[in-house]
Amino acid sequence: MTPEKIIEVVCDRLQVSRDEISYRNRRREIVEARQYCFFLIHATEPITYREIGKLFNLDHATVMFGIKSLQNRIDTEPKVSKSVYKLLKIIEDYNDNHKVIKSEPMYQENDWYQT
Repeated sequence: MTPEKIIEVVCDRLQVSRDEISYRNRRREIVEARQYCFFLIHATEPITYREIGKLFNLDHATVMFGIKSLQNRIDTEPKVSKSVYKLLKIIEDYNDNHKVIKSEPMYQENDWYQT
């Protein structure tokens, strides 16, 4: 799956737009969706932090920080860990079948980013 397709899947499942995560928006749900993208692209694609940053018009340090932040949350918050697992499963299924199966959003409105 390409980085752009991973971004599309994350945006679809977390109900944010590609435009929202591409700009320096600091709303919590947007930052977290962006971090999911960083993490999943880094975990599944052989590209550098700098290349990931270019996809979002951000520098490599922002990407590194975002990945580290999400990893910390994965380690401490079961709900976040489960969400990442679900998204990785969608990516794996796509890689096996070469298509994304549409489904319900992962979270109800304003639910996914609340602790």
